[in-house]
Amino acid sequence: MTSNTIALVGLDWGSSHVRAYAFDGSGRVVERRSSAAGAMKLQSPQAFRNALYELVDQDTQWCRAPRIACGMVGARGAWVEAGYCAVGADAALIAEKLSVIEFSDAPPLWVVPGIASLAPDVMRGEETQLLGAGITDGVVVLPGTHSKWAVISGGAITSFTTYLTGEMNALIRTQSTVGRVLSQNAQIDDAALDRGISMARSQRSWLTTLFSFRARAVAQGADAQLLSDEFSAWLIATEFVHALAETPQLRDISIVGAEQLSAWYAAIAGRMDIRVQKLDADQCVTAGLWRLAMAKALL
Repeated sequence: MTSNTIALVGLDWGSSHVRAYAFDGSGRVVERRSSAAGAMKLQSPQAFRNALYELVDQDTQWCRAPRIACGMVGARGAWVEAGYCAVGADAALIAEKLSVIEFSDAPPLWVVPGIASLAPDVMRGEETQLLGAGITDGVVVLPGTHSKWAVISGGAITSFTTYLTGEMNALIRTQSTVGRVLSQNAQIDDAALDRGISMARSQRSWLTTLFSFRARAVAQGADAQLLSDEFSAWLIATEFVHALAETPQLRDISIVGAEQLSAWYAAIAGRMDIRVQKLDADQCVTAGLWRLAMAKALL
């Protein structure tokens, strides 16, 4: 690889990790790097600058290219507060609102803003994946710590809803009495999917259903693996039930996420007669970074 090969450096700078991508002039990713220097682990601008130097700027092939970053690096209290665009934003508007961090010894770092609605609701990082998904009109689901259901119309992100599904899963499994009766891993099982969906559709309070997992263990001796499988199915299905109530005519979704979690969402969707297109999260974020760089004329 020559120094002229890299036309752009893109960074997906999340809370716990940062991933860097080197693009050639056609938008193809030619090299990838990663670091554990997530935005929530860094306490000062200098700490961010050091992390960027170690990952990008100490390499003579990477350091000369323009660079753009999305994710929590632009959150309040991180390197720079990149702010939010209102819902209805498309690639051109988001590119117009990029924040910039200037350096005396390197090209500037452009930081992607998040999206905010009046609900209120916010996203940061997912907007870049949505722009890279290649969808002009449709509903895109982004499973994760804070799962998003986003509506794209005419290429613009017109609305979205956040569900605390991933964070709730972690909290319940690691810090609750319910978690003590669940096995560590959950497996996709047809019977567990059906029972989880049935519980999600019931009229019981979700708080009552949540405690029932513990009650079945201590009173009925229910198997920990079975309970774990049903718990995961119920939690994700609860998200689906609410989201589908918002759009009852919905029959197709695209899922952008990690393979294992996307498989869970696809399995629940299939059981609820929703057709699924699965998209790779890494490919979506790189396509989104490239699209925003082109819209901003960084190249």
